[in-house]
Amino acid sequence: MSIDATCLRAISSVDLQANFTQRISRSRTLTCRHCNFSPAIHPSNAAVEGCAGIKSSTVGATSGFRPSNSLSRSMTQPIPLTATRFTPNPSAAILTESEQCEQSRENEWLLEIRVRPEDVAGFKQDYEAIAETWPSDLRTTRDAVALEDFVIDAAALVQKWLPRDVLRRVTKFNSDASQPSALVIRGLPIDDDLPPTTAEGAQIKVGKYMSETWLAGIGRVIGQPFNLRFGPMESLKTGGLGMLFKDILPVLSEEEKVSQNGSAAYLDLHCDYFQCVQECWVHTLAFIGIRGDPQLAGRTLLADFREIYKRANSADIELLRAKPITWRFGPRPEQWFSQLIIDGSDDNPHIYLFDEMVDNFHQVKDLVSGDPDVVAAYRRMKVLGRDLALEHGGVRLEGGDVLLLNQRRVAHGRNGFEAKYDGNDRWLQKLYVNEGQIWQPHGHSPWPERVLPYVVRKTSS
Repeated sequence: MSIDATCLRAISSVDLQANFTQRISRSRTLTCRHCNFSPAIHPSNAAVEGCAGIKSSTVGATSGFRPSNSLSRSMTQPIPLTATRFTPNPSAAILTESEQCEQSRENEWLLEIRVRPEDVAGFKQDYEAIAETWPSDLRTTRDAVALEDFVIDAAALVQKWLPRDVLRRVTKFNSDASQPSALVIRGLPIDDDLPPTTAEGAQIKVGKYMSETWLAGIGRVIGQPFNLRFGPMESLKTGGLGMLFKDILPVLSEEEKVSQNGSAAYLDLHCDYFQCVQECWVHTLAFIGIRGDPQLAGRTLLADFREIYKRANSADIELLRAKPITWRFGPRPEQWFSQLIIDGSDDNPHIYLFDEMVDNFHQVKDLVSGDPDVVAAYRRMKVLGRDLALEHGGVRLEGGDVLLLNQRRVAHGRNGFEAKYDGNDRWLQKLYVNEGQIWQPHGHSPWPERVLPYVVRKTSS
């Protein structure tokens, strides 16, 4: 659910509550025509002064709200109104409003915030000034210190320009259990005059680093941005920022393949590289939209572990907590690992999901092995997650939209969509973030290296 920044200054009223309760019972779920918000999750559950979708102070089906199919729950109970009057201010109003909405919506694990253009109006000027100090070959340089300076500068820009309460939310994203599992920040300014989306896979955005600046800066606020040196990584051929960020876009030669650069095939729910040691464990996945899918179909699918856990039967949970399964996707030692599928508490479970259908993996005989009952329970768990993700519908990213995923709490995938290969296809960038352990005294990589070797935890089959 997203919050339109024009929908501010909620006004509470005892009269409105009675009207709201009566109408919501009659009309099921209603949404505001302007911001697509249900009154049950609109700020203060009341009329909103300044929202173009509300024509009068009466909240209901006849005054700016329409029936919605986007939410299925029946809202028949009165929802208490708050006496708070929201006062817009450039840095805090959006998130204050978000917090009011988050408390009363169904999918508490996903929060979307829209940043107003005026709140980040000076970002581009500051970015251009500091970008002049970066090396001209930033895209391709192998100088780790130059990349480190870029990350430091990006973090400084983000800390200056991201609205204060949004910045607080980002800073606490992985450490505060009350934070959502997935956070979307919409409306950040990115590069003008973007090149066409290539169909070849190696996208080049020479001299234009605004999207990378947002992503690296937000990643550095959370922890340490990094990438893994593993397999046929096309991005590693370019060096520089191409080593740190991964472009995700439909590649013509991979159209039918199950991969992040495929398009037609469904990419199953998974967690990126959960088998790695803590130094290169992906605690947060960060995406930024460069170009949205013009067909409005390409979406990142999400499934919250707590929701999957609630739907699983107790016998499967007991099995998956007690016995590991093993994945083997190649002959070398680093190409197999074993893992309990569920750990963590009942209130905050961690579920490990691997995408066995990824091209090059599903050709391997006995990719998944273990106790047959445990493997069957794991497959049922994946079906539950897939059903949940499809039921939710996923997140569509447009240019300047950031998606953060806490990999301890949510799995992700992608639906199939039709790529046109006309230069306007969906284009995202991805960054891995570790909580800050990438440079251990006796670790695998020294400071300031951010492209780390792929190292699997020691396990037994």
